[in-house]
Amino acid sequence: MKLSLTWIGDYLDLPDDSREVADRLTAAGLAVEEIVDYDGDTLFDVDVTTNRPDCMNHLGLAREVAVLLDQPLRRPSTEPVSVHRGPGQPVEVVIEDREGCPRYVALGVRGVKVGPSPAWLVRRLESVGVRPINNIVDVTNYVLWETGQPLHAFDRKTLRGGKIIVRSGGAGETLVTLDGERRELDVETLVIADADRAIALAGIMGGAATEVTDATVEVLIESAHFDRSRVRRGARRLGLSTDASHRFERGSDPLGCLEAAVRAARLMVELAGGEVVAPAVDECHTDSMGLGRPAELDLERLNRFAGAQIPPADLERWLEGLGFEPERVGGILGVKIPSWRHFDFEPDDSGRVEPADLYEEAMRIHGFERIASTLPALGEPDSGSSASYKLRQRVRSLLAAAGLSEAISFSFHAAADSRRWPALASQGKPLALANPISQQYAEMRRSLLTGLVETARYNQRRGADRIRFFELGSVFPGGQAEEVERVALVAGGGSG
Repeated sequence: MKLSLTWIGDYLDLPDDSREVADRLTAAGLAVEEIVDYDGDTLFDVDVTTNRPDCMNHLGLAREVAVLLDQPLRRPSTEPVSVHRGPGQPVEVVIEDREGCPRYVALGVRGVKVGPSPAWLVRRLESVGVRPINNIVDVTNYVLWETGQPLHAFDRKTLRGGKIIVRSGGAGETLVTLDGERRELDVETLVIADADRAIALAGIMGGAATEVTDATVEVLIESAHFDRSRVRRGARRLGLSTDASHRFERGSDPLGCLEAAVRAARLMVELAGGEVVAPAVDECHTDSMGLGRPAELDLERLNRFAGAQIPPADLERWLEGLGFEPERVGGILGVKIPSWRHFDFEPDDSGRVEPADLYEEAMRIHGFERIASTLPALGEPDSGSSASYKLRQRVRSLLAAAGLSEAISFSFHAAADSRRWPALASQGKPLALANPISQQYAEMRRSLLTGLVETARYNQRRGADRIRFFELGSVFPGGQAEEVERVALVAGGGSG
């Protein structure tokens, strides 16, 4: 994922050497695979792992850099520049599927003039591979790449019934998406609808009927949180992958919706005129998600786990910068998991956050390169070997001492292999596999000789004139799923 260093520099003071920033990020688990010059800018190609959607944007990556470089983070302004506080709300929001959409924010901007975006906005979008469209749509893409929160803009006057409904798709229902394709919906597909029809694929792509055009004068900004699995299943079934679905599938910040919507509204007013219709509609049902779950970090155990002494004051400062709200009581550091890391710190069955997850967070900021490499301490001795194991090892040693090499072959073979060995017929029907990887491996072996002889032939065809092999393994005689241990030998050629 390519991210702009100039853009990141909006949020903190960066050193002149971009390599220093790249090295610190890489050491902290966000590998910078390439540094690219782009029209006077520097782009980092960052390998952001799937559990870190909070860093799939410039502000999130800037948060990491600020902690690594011990710099204060400057957050962008979200205060609207022009607000209309008239009666009523821009639209009525109804969430029928709260599991699929725990939160939906709608914010209106009226009196806009749609047109080309300014050069600075075009340049920033193009630097990360986004095609500019117009000042309204470009703002939604800009905020996505700034904060990580996907947005969508509807032409407010095309919405029927003054409603936004979040629901499942209906059988036989279709939607023409922004790419001009007609999509068939089903009950597994989460959609945004107005009073009469589906108007967008939730978390994936908007619909053509409500898109922003040059004639648009009133915009409705959508900023929502959609369930990861619902977006993933819908995108896969429809064969669609977008910047929005990429982030929703990995887990967007449930508490970032309103801030992102207000940030977009501010930029729209600045670039397209008009005024914000306040207040925003915020249908929020995130209480059941367990956001801000508490966790504890034992400082003494952390140091033992890391094999290093991590200063508590430094650790508190780092975690504060990362949004964990640390509070120390004696040797225990209590924290709250920030909402943008909610899906990265999911609890176990007992509801407890794994301490090792917090240890890793501390160690990666401290720097793995500053932790000495040591061998792990040996635990208690293993239990003694069983009699059957000792017998197998004794057989192997004796056969090897007699000059035979051990062969290991597959426990299954083709049906034709059984027919080449008439003696196997007396053992009954072979045990067939219900789902073989190929017809060459369709039956479980009833004798070690089927594979052992083929191994001998393989070696003879390649010039080996002396064959001395043995195999010790399980067979499945009588067509039953019951293993019987056998040993077999094959020899030929050479002298003696």
